[in-house]
Amino acid sequence: MPKLMLRSFPSQITLSIQVCYYNSENTTDDDIIEFEAGVALSEMAAVGSRNNVSISLLINGTQVWNFTLTLVAAETISNGTCGIKIEDNPLEDLFPFSHVILTLEICIPGGRSDTLNCTVFIEETSALGLQNVVLSKSNEKITDISIDYSLTESGGFINLDYLSWDDIGSNSSVKVDLAIALDPERVRFSDAYSVSISNKGMGTKRDVHFNKPEILNDENGKLLSTIHLILDNNITTCLRLPVNGEVPPLLWMKMNTSWLGITPKEYKVTFRGVDITCNSHGRKSLLVSFPTASLQEPLHGDSEFCHLIHEDDIFDENLKECEYKCECKDSVECGELFVSMANQDKIPPWELCDVSAVNV
Repeated sequence: MPKLMLRSFPSQITLSIQVCYYNSENTTDDDIIEFEAGVALSEMAAVGSRNNVSISLLINGTQVWNFTLTLVAAETISNGTCGIKIEDNPLEDLFPFSHVILTLEICIPGGRSDTLNCTVFIEETSALGLQNVVLSKSNEKITDISIDYSLTESGGFINLDYLSWDDIGSNSSVKVDLAIALDPERVRFSDAYSVSISNKGMGTKRDVHFNKPEILNDENGKLLSTIHLILDNNITTCLRLPVNGEVPPLLWMKMNTSWLGITPKEYKVTFRGVDITCNSHGRKSLLVSFPTASLQEPLHGDSEFCHLIHEDDIFDENLKECEYKCECKDSVECGELFVSMANQDKIPPWELCDVSAVNV
């Protein structure tokens, strides 16, 4: 049955619709054409105002039916349970260049044609960004839905146009999927990130977690808070490494190799730092390995050492360079990297300035 939907028309306007039909050999006197007309008042209608809608049916220019409907605008009654919320579905930790889907449920009142505007807020210092917005689910009596969005430095804006029927029922809603992506160049591992969405004073918020390197005995997060300095492709920003007698006394870290911009296949990894060593034993040491079995606890389990294939002194920058080849065999072995750097001397500083990798 065709539906005639009147939306967003000013007063004193005439809307004409022409219907063409053809008789066929199967046409009988009992055949009928049915139309359903839906009328909704917008929020611009003044409370108490009377609004007349007349519908006439003409056949070959002759009026055969006429009907006038009077709508009285009543005060809007807000439903306390009607608003917006982000579904509490489990989210995977974010990795570099990956994204998670936040499902936003938006309550839609019945009997209106409207545009709903939502603001997505992400702190400007956050490593998160709004990547895409799509409609995922809707009530069949919420029609003419269109979505567009725009991005800003602090999130974005979502505009949802819709038309809802008056018999839609209470607490009907549409669901919108928001793809939230992670920019690894802006990550600070000690920070907590979240996404907030608001509409007309109503708001909802969801924390978004991302995969972080694990550092043994870094109880106050001092090392974790500066780990991003070794991943920024800048040898002038360096992580101060611990020495014997400090807490923790050494750097012992497990890192997902995606933070190095590589795929989980065999790779070469290079360390550059001030006063570091490529030796695996001695007063100072650097050990690089990868897991060979699934770990039950962080930094505990079987591992295999990567092979030192090149070392060099970069005199212009006062840096030491150590390059290793990690002959891992599958996505489990190639997906994580273990690093141990120890210094028995109590004379700082020694610093790690850059860690980079390439697949081979």
